[in-house]
Amino acid sequence: MYIDIEGSDTFSELIKEIQLIKENNDWSYFDEIARDFEVKDLSTNKLKEMADVAITYEND
Repeated sequence: MYIDIEGSDTFSELIKEIQLIKENNDWSYFDEIARDFEVKDLSTNKLKEMADVAITYEND
């Protein structure tokens, strides 16, 4: 869905950012965003799972 809306180039850039965050273990930024927007049940583990799915999709 993201690719349909934003395009494949934007998705590739997002994956690069996610990979940097993963490499640097900098998930706290996303925890803060989730709290600011009051997103329920969005834990660091869920964010990591979502990132892994996106990276896997990009690599397939």
